[in-house]
Amino acid sequence: MEKIIGDAGAPHNANSKHLGEYIAASAILHTADGWGYLGRAIGAQCRGDVSVARHLAYYAELRAALGLLSTQGIAIVSTRNAVLNTAGGIEFFPGGTHRMAWQALEHWSDQPSAAALLSTIAQPGGVALADWVSGLGIGTTGWNPLGREWLRAWGLDLRMFNRDRDARNDASYRPTALRQAPSTPNADATFVQRFWPLFEPTAGEPFRHIDRHLLRLSLERAFETVTGRQSVGDPDFSKALGRTLAANAGVDLGTTLGQFLGRALDPSTPALFVAAGTRASHLDSNFHAHVIARAALLLRVATGASNLLLSNAGIEPVQYRFWSEALAETHGVCDTGALPIDPADLWADVDDALQGLTASVVAGWDRSFFTLLDTAASAIEVLSGCERVAIWGLAA
Repeated sequence: MEKIIGDAGAPHNANSKHLGEYIAASAILHTADGWGYLGRAIGAQCRGDVSVARHLAYYAELRAALGLLSTQGIAIVSTRNAVLNTAGGIEFFPGGTHRMAWQALEHWSDQPSAAALLSTIAQPGGVALADWVSGLGIGTTGWNPLGREWLRAWGLDLRMFNRDRDARNDASYRPTALRQAPSTPNADATFVQRFWPLFEPTAGEPFRHIDRHLLRLSLERAFETVTGRQSVGDPDFSKALGRTLAANAGVDLGTTLGQFLGRALDPSTPALFVAAGTRASHLDSNFHAHVIARAALLLRVATGASNLLLSNAGIEPVQYRFWSEALAETHGVCDTGALPIDPADLWADVDDALQGLTASVVAGWDRSFFTLLDTAASAIEVLSGCERVAIWGLAA
């Protein structure tokens, strides 16, 4: 960081190749750190410490933003920031980390390249979201104009991240007990129970479950944006779903995927997406969960962008397994030398922990946070280790 700040001085003495290497490496590292912050936020949530949960979740958001911007050649570094331009040169610009991160991300999200990247990142069934939307056949002008709406459909209205920053300031610098809204062990543990299954990895698709929900929301928002009508229950939307299913998956509405997209199967929008899109005061008792949800979705984007960066560079997971092993071992995800050949196998510990948490629910832990910790401490420890999502997400 000091080197970049020094090089930014006039006349600047920066080497674009070296800076590019730094930015590329920081994309993966920021993203992994973001998952770590998110896990610690979940841990604080399960202890009733909502101010710390909010504080840590905001930093998970920030690291996700820094990681995503880094994949686009943008380095947000203290008060001196840099971008690699299309000519291979370097441009420096001033601004503090927090303010510039969100301003840069908001500016980027308005560019056609953002919508194109987001479509490429999430490919349910191996098909880009742009192709799924195009397959609806509803007269859209293309995927890019829907990019902004797509972000909002995810609950990623970027203006809300600035509000999360202000709430973080309140949690970080003010006496929290004077303004802290009470939380409940039932609500917080239930959130964690519903959070993890969305991130269960499957072969070849580490984010299969969450991406299917993203697909459904994207198709619905695309239809609603173009027609001005609600999608659910509209016969024209059902016909459009049939068209895109046939074109992109070779199946019809009667299949499991078709029933899912039509909300005949698993009809409810996951609580994670509802929380991410909720506009509420930071005094709301569940505000910390809203920040955690927004951080998780932005981290999913940053992870996908980092994965694409690695793939485009021709770097295979085996070439950075040394890093994955170190991350897993130093953060307590697994014992020394015990990282599975397939990192997705780390899910087994999460599955066991979820069963343990469920058993605690049956045992009536919801009397207090003390009883929650007394009966499910080991499960919570595992479920606070979101670094494992970074490990299997970046190994795809």
